[in-house]
Amino acid sequence: MAKSALGLLPLTAPFLLLLAAGCGAVGASPGGLVINAEKATLDTTNTDQFTARLASGATASVKWTIAAGQNDASLGQGTISTNGTYTPPPLLSRDQVQVQVMATSRSDPALTATYPLTVTPGFVQVLTPETASVAPGGTVQVRGEIAEVNSG
Repeated sequence: MAKSALGLLPLTAPFLLLLAAGCGAVGASPGGLVINAEKATLDTTNTDQFTARLASGATASVKWTIAAGQNDASLGQGTISTNGTYTPPPLLSRDQVQVQVMATSRSDPALTATYPLTVTPGFVQVLTPETASVAPGGTVQVRGEIAEVNSG
């Protein structure tokens, strides 16, 4: 089931936000753009599929971009294909990061919308020992074990 995101309208256009009780869908007034995604949160081992519709419900032809993100710039924010498939970065600089996916209408570039996507790690690396005291210049051996999140 796809979840809707808030469609942002040009500042000159009047807008009305509708929140459908219980379903989490958000719409925009006529002339607006609405982004839909399969997931609002995903981990680094999955992808997310985005679609864009006009407020009327008609499919919109858009250019997809990553507008912003909280992940360290050296790790990147992930990528989004021309058909709206988002692939997160393989590594995160935090426990979770927000990434802003943007759709820009091809017929009216002033018409844009963004979708806030949360990305979490797809694995957890447990380190042992969990705590250790080391004197200046000393060393400690640490062992790590990788486990997939939600692997059952």
